[in-house]
Amino acid sequence: MKSKLLLVFISGLMLYAVMPASAQTCARPTESQTAYYTAQNYWYAYFYRNTNFTDYHGRVRYGAAGSPNFNTNINSNNYNPGGGVSTFNCALNSDDFSVRAYMYRTQATAATYTFTVSTEGGVRLYIDGNLVIDEWYEQDYTSYDITYRLSAGTHTFVLEYYESADDARFAFTIANASCTNTPAAPTYGTNNRWNAYFYDGKNFETHRRSTTNAYGTTASPTFNTTFGGNEATLSGGTNNCNLLTETFSARLMLTQYFPAGYYLFTVGGDDGFRLSLDGGATWVIDRWVDQVYTIATQVVRITTAGNRNMVLEFYENHGDNQLSFDYGVTLPVSIIKFDGTQSNGDSRLSWQTTPESTEDRFVVERSTNGRNFDAVGEVKASAAVAAPNGNRQYQFTDRNAPVGSSWYRLKIIDRNGPEKYSSIVSINTKAQAITKIYPTLIDQTKQLFIQTDRSTANLEIVIRNISGQAVLVKKLGQMARGQIATLPLQDAPLSKGSYVVQVLTDGAILHKQMIIVP
Repeated sequence: MKSKLLLVFISGLMLYAVMPASAQTCARPTESQTAYYTAQNYWYAYFYRNTNFTDYHGRVRYGAAGSPNFNTNINSNNYNPGGGVSTFNCALNSDDFSVRAYMYRTQATAATYTFTVSTEGGVRLYIDGNLVIDEWYEQDYTSYDITYRLSAGTHTFVLEYYESADDARFAFTIANASCTNTPAAPTYGTNNRWNAYFYDGKNFETHRRSTTNAYGTTASPTFNTTFGGNEATLSGGTNNCNLLTETFSARLMLTQYFPAGYYLFTVGGDDGFRLSLDGGATWVIDRWVDQVYTIATQVVRITTAGNRNMVLEFYENHGDNQLSFDYGVTLPVSIIKFDGTQSNGDSRLSWQTTPESTEDRFVVERSTNGRNFDAVGEVKASAAVAAPNGNRQYQFTDRNAPVGSSWYRLKIIDRNGPEKYSSIVSINTKAQAITKIYPTLIDQTKQLFIQTDRSTANLEIVIRNISGQAVLVKKLGQMARGQIATLPLQDAPLSKGSYVVQVLTDGAILHKQMIIVP
């Protein structure tokens, strides 16, 4: 009987030893989860047993009296920093957790700093309540920085982090930005030349550079720029700091004279952009979103001749950089608005004309390269419906839009016979193409099935391991809408574990799905 009791006791100890920390019934501290440490440069980091900050585990102190820098590398399943710096009552399961850390810092004088956060997992950094770094997704170890000017006085910092699998690592550093600049009051360019003001951060956080007559020529304010390229350094000039063209923003300003009339404005950007004709009070074009290079157009009626204060704003969030601007007088048939959107893989076009316009019909033309156009449909003037503003409203849906980027224009045929062309809108249906990959748990048949909701050319399947290495590449070529392709995995080098299946078309990722090989 004693032997049986001893065996049960030993078994219980072994079970407790292998039990995940978050499943243990250790007491949760009852301390505040929003308090700052009593001295500056020290962090109070509050750990949670899940990824959404709801199951509290305990607090850890980071930083030092002279510096808030820290680097936490958790490469074991159970994390317990020990007494003195921690209020943990048991180890934390580091495969599925989140952290919210608080720190304050007092500046005797104003200064500009570069703040760097490094992460294996999702991370966000707030300074004085402003979100300045937002990379909230699973990722391999990566560093992000923001140059930010702190005024004299006390400033608060909040760092959020989560990790849902594998190793966990997050770090914070601060360094003096070796540049001082006193930004002059922004002014508008003249004579077709834009003045440009550059900022570190996606929302004009810290001014870095000012350049007069930056874009446009004395003959025309139109331009197309890549800002020196991806992750290039803009330098030079008086009272200017260097700027890395990565997660930055720019504000371009120009005073331009316009006679009365209708004008077609065209702006393109990668990523977000918006155009104002009244000093930034309202936006006639507003595409303030992350996107591949996209062109937007808008017809504006200027009723009174005179100067207009144009503001063109732009931000970049990783990857390529591009911004373009163009404008011109519109057609005799006054298209007030021409928009294109995507919906479930279809391209939907809408436009308006003024009541005085004399259109007979519109031929809708599509291009896959932005140069060569083919007719895909026709809309007669009799199809117009009355818009609330009194204009005539038209619509057209292209249900055979190819996957990827397409460009559309209207061939406008007047009742009196002349033919003109509208502006061009671009639509990318790639993000809306629906692809199914199943099963996600590979069974004994060791087969994978791929189905797409639309005709797709040059389809390719890549299976990657958790390290990102390609372990299987298979070209499927052309697939019809609704077709199911079978991918045998019997001979694929897939050991037990998790993999990511990527579906690509012409090298661009169309869809990705995690699968598990038991």
